[in-house]
Amino acid sequence: MIEFNVFKTWSKIDNNLLRFRKIGFNTTTKEGPEPVTKGISNHQETTEAKITLPEKQFKERRSLLTELFDDNVHVNGVYKLIILFFSISVLTYILKEFIHHGRFPMALILIYNKFGKIDVVLSFWIVNNILTISMYYCFLFWEKIRQKVANTQKWDGFCIIILVTYYVLSFYITSSIINKFDLPFASAMILSMESVRFLMKIHAFVRSNVGNVLNKRSDYKNGVYCPPVSKFIYFLYAPTAVYKNEYPRTASIRWNFVLYRMLEILAITVFYAICFDNIAKPLFEDSCMNKVTLLDLLIKILEFSVPSSVILIGVFFTLLHSTQNLVGELLGFGDRMFYSDWWTCTDLQQYYKKWNMVIGDWLYTYTYKDINIIMSNTPKTRDFAKLVTIVLSALVHEWICTVTTGYFFPIILASMIISALLCVHLKVQNRTNVKNTIALLIFIMGSSIISSLYGLEYFARENLNMQNNLLPVFLTQNCISLY
Repeated sequence: MIEFNVFKTWSKIDNNLLRFRKIGFNTTTKEGPEPVTKGISNHQETTEAKITLPEKQFKERRSLLTELFDDNVHVNGVYKLIILFFSISVLTYILKEFIHHGRFPMALILIYNKFGKIDVVLSFWIVNNILTISMYYCFLFWEKIRQKVANTQKWDGFCIIILVTYYVLSFYITSSIINKFDLPFASAMILSMESVRFLMKIHAFVRSNVGNVLNKRSDYKNGVYCPPVSKFIYFLYAPTAVYKNEYPRTASIRWNFVLYRMLEILAITVFYAICFDNIAKPLFEDSCMNKVTLLDLLIKILEFSVPSSVILIGVFFTLLHSTQNLVGELLGFGDRMFYSDWWTCTDLQQYYKKWNMVIGDWLYTYTYKDINIIMSNTPKTRDFAKLVTIVLSALVHEWICTVTTGYFFPIILASMIISALLCVHLKVQNRTNVKNTIALLIFIMGSSIISSLYGLEYFARENLNMQNNLLPVFLTQNCISLY
């Protein structure tokens, strides 16, 4: 019979970390650990023998851009200039559409179409919320039954199977709903990303509390080792993926701050639509109508490099600054360090560390750190853990892109796996302005290549009426000529 010892492994890891804290092996360093993947920030080190992995620490602080906008008059001035440039550009676009073309702005129609069937998204999101909260009660049920059964190993194994089955079914059902209702791009993106977020929350809660149950550690009365449901529900919506019983909280909600973040999200959404209608569509709309040479493809990529970079920065600003700060303010969540100064990076490891700390902290805490501790935390296992962590992230990113677009075009998967190998084998000894410039150039060209290929694929499917093909049309329909 197969021995299911996942819960016991997590318990041993928690026991080791707890023992090291009690005997005083707590140190805090300014440098932190060797950067491994997205989002290792403000972790407190626990050091003995081979265990030198830091731990996520929460404290009340503002987001980096919020600090710069509030405290630096020069950065605030640049921010206001960007708002003015954007406002003038949008006004010009709307007037041009009405006066020159005599029509309602196509960008606004595009937003309406891409966010279509929002009732389906909202209905499934509510169901997903209910199912996710029900997993808390399943965990509570596992805890209570475990205290009564004689063979805890079989009970643990059965529950592990149920948990993994839930993970798999969540991916499958989300994909099926998006496909069955033929959800448009933005709606499908929201649904798939929320499904992943719910799964991450469930895993974080189970992983963080299973050790308390197995080792009978409790801060609660009546012999209950599981936190109350209110803790889980707050964590479910809080802008963090690492579970703690307590988080730093703010004293009040700044409603003007909430309004500004909402306006930023709305404005950048309009900006995306205008970029698609005015830049991407004219550049890629003839995809597969005529063969494109490699030189023409290179020119298109170079031509789209600046717009694609601006779009990617807009994605960063919308998801990691505006949205996270909006949710954080509404929930009184005090730690707003959702990202760091990725624009100063000189290598891929630093970029992955600073770009998205919300996802990165989850990957570090529940993937990289667990793999390292289980495998004795040697230099070789650290490299292996880096590779596994980034590949896991790449697979989930690719799943989101596949179910959102309706076809498998593994550009992001390939780029992230290549970057994972570079993270393992390339070590940056010093940091210079030249290396920062090279890193930013890789960011610009990487975003342009990915965006250009997706743009060519989108219009190739439109032109050839092959929207239902799973494989990429642009690469399989002889659309590229070598000369």
